Amino acid sequence: MLGKEFRLGRITRDNKAVILAFDHGFEHGPAAYDGIDLSPQRIVDIAEKGGADAVILHKGMVDMVKRFPRNLGLIVKITARSNLSPSETEKQALVCSVEDAISFGADAIAYTIYVGAAR
Repeated sequence: MLGKEFRLGRITRDNKAVILAFDHGFEHGPAAYDGIDLSPQRIVDIAEKGGADAVILHKGMVDMVKRFPRNLGLIVKITARSNLSPSETEKQALVCSVEDAISFGADAIAYTIYVGAAR
């Protein structure tokens, strides 16, 4: 089995996948929600208990997960934006390399592209 087939097999079942994307708190913030525990470990635990096939995390979040379930695929988001950006026209920036994502144990990467944007 090729590496690509192995990694895709970790995030799909019968060519389908349920993926919990947990990049929005950073992408549309950063934001905190009073009374809600948004720790990456809690989100990974929810994904596992809920039967998700994979979870999408930014690279900094991966380091915060102490126990990553073997039956849950990892997708690392390698681009990002936040409202802390100095310019509203600045959309996405590369914040992680594919090599770094692989070193974290990623089965796949996520990358956002705004079609028609200047950057």
